Amino acid sequence: MKNINAAPDLVDTYTKALVIAAAMEYFGMDTPKDEPTQNKFNLEVHQNSNLYIKTLLKEIIEKLVIPHKDEISHDTSQFQCNKCTKCYKTKGGLQRRMRTKHPYQPSAPATSQQDGQANNQNDAVFNYARCAASMCLVGLNFQNARQMGDKERLMRMYKFLLLHFRASGKQKYSFQVLRLLALVQCFLSPRLSYQLKWNRFVNKTGTAHGNIEVNRENEHHNRVFKGQCKALRGKITPKSVQRVSCFAQELNEILNKVDFQLNLKKPNGKHSGPDLIKEASALAAEMKRCNIFHFTPGRQMMSVPTFPSSTLSVLNTTDLYKWMRQTLKALVKQHIFRRHLREKLSLKHSYCKSELNVD
Repeated sequence: MKNINAAPDLVDTYTKALVIAAAMEYFGMDTPKDEPTQNKFNLEVHQNSNLYIKTLLKEIIEKLVIPHKDEISHDTSQFQCNKCTKCYKTKGGLQRRMRTKHPYQPSAPATSQQDGQANNQNDAVFNYARCAASMCLVGLNFQNARQMGDKERLMRMYKFLLLHFRASGKQKYSFQVLRLLALVQCFLSPRLSYQLKWNRFVNKTGTAHGNIEVNRENEHHNRVFKGQCKALRGKITPKSVQRVSCFAQELNEILNKVDFQLNLKKPNGKHSGPDLIKEASALAAEMKRCNIFHFTPGRQMMSVPTFPSSTLSVLNTTDLYKWMRQTLKALVKQHIFRRHLREKLSLKHSYCKSELNVD
């Protein structure tokens, strides 16, 4: 998910290629233009086409994108010390113990308890393809929710992203996501929670996919302010900057109204690039040729011999719950959260009294 906004065309093309390659594997196709040889649509069997499509997509995701829970638990291998038989979750932890507790004893190479069986049963290429497809679909869903301004879906996506941030060690992102979820679900009153969820987007075009974040719109206003400051030509003083900040937005609004009356259209600022569906289809055909979505036991990649079946396999649920409890307790101690909780409890108490009076 790092720098996903820096190369949206590349990520979008790669996501489409993975989806096409997974569909080709499921339908038994060698190229995108071939006829399906497996899981064909039969009108006599599948009379409801909508139900058939939903069932089909669920089977593809469960088979080629999301690993089974047994596979995720299989990835949680441990490294055992050959001197005191103590187990560690990481190879670095075992090496630190060998340096501190057994410094003068020759140590055997650190091996996992499940390495021998896992290497023969796992497919590193297939696991990589599934992890890439799942991460790309999460990014695509998050981007679509932002464009649609669907805050309910964004709240659900933040719950998924919280797990991914914790698994990848992104402490600041994890804290901010947990703080936002706590504000919406617990600390704020229903009115403030609704405002926090839905007052975060602005749509200036009126189209369904034309929503942008308020912060990005503020950056557009800052661009107008900076453009007016350039006209000062070095004569920048606090007084002149304050004067420009007072009339920059009003002047820009007047110019926009004049342009609208004169039917002068400004460029929308979007870069119209080429249609990348051909590149995605060609990349998907190459993926199908390499059979990245076909499970082959013991297959490895040259650069990464072993690859987990899920990026969340390294996530420890006990540590996650402990961190969430500690973080929420620290948030409760802050003054602003205590005030919101008191307001919420007082509203709930008044509502209960009104219900009793009505009865």
